[in-house]
Amino acid sequence: MPVSLFRCSLLFLLLLCALGARADQPASRIALNSHAWVYLDESGTQNLAQISDPDQLLRQFPFQPTPHGEDNWGYGQPVFWVLVPLEKLDVHIKWFLEFAYPLMDKLDLWLKFPHSEWLHKTTTGDQRPWGTREVESSQFYFQIPRQTTHLLLRLETHGAMRFPLALVSEQVLQRDERLLQFGYGLFFGALLVMMFCNAVIYLLAVERSYLFYMALLTAVTLYQAAMSGFGFMYLWPGHGYWINEHIQPITVGLAMWFVCLFTRDVLQLEPLRPRLDRFLVWLGWSGALLALAGILLPFRWLIHISALWPLLVIMTVVHAGIIALRARQKGAGIFVVAWSCGFLGAALFILQQLGVLAPSWMTEHGLKLGLILNMTLLSFVLVSHMQQLRREKATLEKTARDNYELALIDGLTGVPNRRAFDDRLLSEFERTSRDGTSMALLMIDIDYFKKFNDSYGHHAGDEALIRVALIMRNCLRRPTDSLYRYGGEEFTVILADTDQQGADHIATRIMRAIRSLCLPHQDSPYKQITVSVGISLTSGREDSASQLLQRADAALYRAKRQGRNTCSHGETPSSGSVVNMGDYFKNTPKDTG
Repeated sequence: MPVSLFRCSLLFLLLLCALGARADQPASRIALNSHAWVYLDESGTQNLAQISDPDQLLRQFPFQPTPHGEDNWGYGQPVFWVLVPLEKLDVHIKWFLEFAYPLMDKLDLWLKFPHSEWLHKTTTGDQRPWGTREVESSQFYFQIPRQTTHLLLRLETHGAMRFPLALVSEQVLQRDERLLQFGYGLFFGALLVMMFCNAVIYLLAVERSYLFYMALLTAVTLYQAAMSGFGFMYLWPGHGYWINEHIQPITVGLAMWFVCLFTRDVLQLEPLRPRLDRFLVWLGWSGALLALAGILLPFRWLIHISALWPLLVIMTVVHAGIIALRARQKGAGIFVVAWSCGFLGAALFILQQLGVLAPSWMTEHGLKLGLILNMTLLSFVLVSHMQQLRREKATLEKTARDNYELALIDGLTGVPNRRAFDDRLLSEFERTSRDGTSMALLMIDIDYFKKFNDSYGHHAGDEALIRVALIMRNCLRRPTDSLYRYGGEEFTVILADTDQQGADHIATRIMRAIRSLCLPHQDSPYKQITVSVGISLTSGREDSASQLLQRADAALYRAKRQGRNTCSHGETPSSGSVVNMGDYFKNTPKDTG
């Protein structure tokens, strides 16, 4: 997968270079910004089209020339008027005005002919219906009659104010559109391929890293679709007003949230730097709050935080990667390079949007270049992560084979068996009694498993046992927590140094994880495989480990009587109570479901 993605990314980079290095003939493309006059309408109420003489406009209003072709004025200046005098146009060419900035909220265009008033041609923008556009394009194009002597534009936006203007022939327009759509097709295609691959791997491996990365790619794809204008063109042309207004802070906030989740999961920062890990948690939730604010608040209130917040998050992520690199984590070096590329691309783009850097090929395409490099390199990080998981699995399988010879590992599921459980329960009970600490014991039973075997066959039952065991083992995070196959469809979990709250948390996590597998079970009232859990904790009054086990088993039976797919707690024995184990098991029927 990374090799094919690398080839696709390389092709996209070459296409970007071709777009940046195109050499149009002077007769087919005329840059207009160096000839433009600009006036900032601070009140936003002026109507300059009432004055028909362009020279009088220049005398009456403080227009500024743009001899160097400036077209980027940053944030905070919502309304501009742009006056452009035109040279005599070639009568043999069909001319179009190109306005290559898809994020303009509102654009009004007037044309001036010899000895005439201003003629209002159109009102369009990303806060206007899609049907107001003359040409089906993510950018703005307007046909200009050959007799036109001046252009007058009123521009209004709450985002960055830019107005890259050019006159292009119809042939150049069609060629540029083909190149633009082909290039963005490769770009979005690579993102979609990555999303699909990560979704498939997540469903197969149930590794959260792939889920977080898929969610990150989704947010980035929607952000780029909005910024390029292709989202308005293809995804939401009929409902663009609200989406175009709010999509940027929403997608930026979600992307930063998933970046933090992905980084914490891949680098395992908590044991390395707990404070940095907590800071990433705070940054992640702040991103989620930004996304929520993007839904509720106008974009103009969130402009600067949406622009600058990603830089803080990505710098923190790079710092976390450097720490992991020093700890000699696999893939950490590629991780640092990947996010450094992402930071550089984002910084160039944001500084251009803020008006600090003048537009250039690098600032225009820096974010896309950074995303492509970041995406390609992170795919190698995920492959390294998967290889590490495979190595761990191979090690576990080897350990399982070795321990199987000693009769300590269950041959089907690969987890320790009843014999290993008996030894560990006794030793842990003695340690708990000696140290005066607490321990918890979970008895877990797959609901209606006999019916599952009858309906789907024993081979499917074995596969279900393997997957359930793997999921439960992944739910145990501490080295001292251990899972055992007790027999048949029953499992046990020993939790050292654990209180009631911790035991409830682990039991809930196991039940949720197994439900998230969505393994179908037509004979279960829940229509999928579920488990019941019985919980018992040391109380300080047990005479032996068998009483702790007895109470866990009684709690499991109580959970089954309550309808299954739930957990129940064992009752603390009263002082001096004696329970006949034979009578207990005699009165506890087997789970025939």
